[in-house]
Amino acid sequence: MIRFGLVFLLMACGSPAEPQREMSSMVSESNPNLVAQDLGGVRRPDGKAVLTASQLGAKNLASFLPAIADLQASELLVLLDAVNLTTAACEPCMDEGVSLGSCALRDFPSCANLPILIQRAFRVAIQGGDLAEVQQAVSFVEPWQDLSALVGDSQAPVNVVFAVDYLDPFSRRAWAPWQALAKEYGDALGLHVLHVPSSRHPGAAQAAVEVLKGSKAAPFGPAVVKNGAELSLKDHQALAARLQIDATPVVWINGYRLSGERKIDLLQRFVDLALADGQNEER
Repeated sequence: MIRFGLVFLLMACGSPAEPQREMSSMVSESNPNLVAQDLGGVRRPDGKAVLTASQLGAKNLASFLPAIADLQASELLVLLDAVNLTTAACEPCMDEGVSLGSCALRDFPSCANLPILIQRAFRVAIQGGDLAEVQQAVSFVEPWQDLSALVGDSQAPVNVVFAVDYLDPFSRRAWAPWQALAKEYGDALGLHVLHVPSSRHPGAAQAAVEVLKGSKAAPFGPAVVKNGAELSLKDHQALAARLQIDATPVVWINGYRLSGERKIDLLQRFVDLALADGQNEER
């Protein structure tokens, strides 16, 4: 089982907190010691809403997880702690700092992420994962963002968008684990590029233009794949600005953003989770 380091519970992103809607007072019968933690004045790094813990028990999650009865007591405790003490990286949970459990008690019939993330937490718990692993699996730390303009009509179950500056040594180094994962996963992994050449690197913009035009091969990173409408460098830069990306490396796994360099075992875990999400939806 892969062990993750520090897990960020307090998430950065979102708009100022809105008034909380009334939440059910249901308390766990299976774990009577589970109570909402008083986080006091602790705030997320962006200074927005604190994490509002919830108090869901096994009965409250039965509609999402009919197989919850299969969990051993220790696994159930991990699952409940994760659901009640983790904020998912999607709106409005992230904006308001509410837990996954609080979201489950609200009237969000259009939230496609909620059942997926709860199923994901269940899978990691039943595999023996600890609280940190389950929280990492459902949090992703950073938000989901729309990258359909780059992914186009790709049929791969997992699509990875890699933000690249060809003259940035950190971009080159961050590409190495994805190169290895591409060989391992084959057609299951769709790789796409977002060009973010920095003005600090003279010649980076020209290199991006040449790759986009096909006059030169990419020195590293995903090949330019024609899945949708062809985009110019200005299109890429406009998208990067909308996504608030001004430095590399950054990647998105099925829309979930991860900034900075990540070790291959962590990236592989995220890819596996995304694949499992798709398999669960097909059932």
